[in-house]
Amino acid sequence: MATTPAPTAEQPMDDDARRLAELGYKQELRRKWSGFSNFAISFSIISILAGCFTTFGQAWNNGGPVAISWGWPLISMFILIIGFCLAELVSA
Repeated sequence: MATTPAPTAEQPMDDDARRLAELGYKQELRRKWSGFSNFAISFSIISILAGCFTTFGQAWNNGGPVAISWGWPLISMFILIIGFCLAELVSA
């Protein structure tokens, strides 16, 4: 039978932590992103290649110059908001 580690005064052990300890795991949550993780998540969300080429073609064929001149700046603002949200997550 596995022994469970004794709870400390700072961290009392709850049922979840006790069960994880029985299985041989430590309850932890890593709150750190590496530079590569940040780049990979940002690149996946922004999707530069799929976004630029497909939306440019669709905008040109379906809306013409008006769709490009109004649509791209508007969408760029939304993408910037996503970038700001990711920056806030990384800074936390």
